[in-house]
Amino acid sequence: MRQQIYSLRGVDYVGIAAVAKAAGVHPNTVFNHLRKYGDLDVLGKVTEIEVDGRTWPSIREFARYVGRDYTNVRRWFSDGRGDLIRRRLAEADGVRA
Repeated sequence: MRQQIYSLRGVDYVGIAAVAKAAGVHPNTVFNHLRKYGDLDVLGKVTEIEVDGRTWPSIREFARYVGRDYTNVRRWFSDGRGDLIRRRLAEADGVRA
């Protein structure tokens, strides 16, 4: 079976595994991203998040700041749990004060 060629940030890669390695993500992430978006334009790009006027470079960095597991924090954002996000931020700020 012949593998498909994918373009990521102007570079061509043969197969999903090669794209995943270049982007630093799991091959399933590439596959799911292609299914969801149809291209690789934003694969692996980190977007800033804002909470109460403060910004973090990523959900992962916010999770580190509040001392919580990344998977849980990502779920809070996906589920729109602003109450929990703000509470955990206040707790983290209190510890650092």
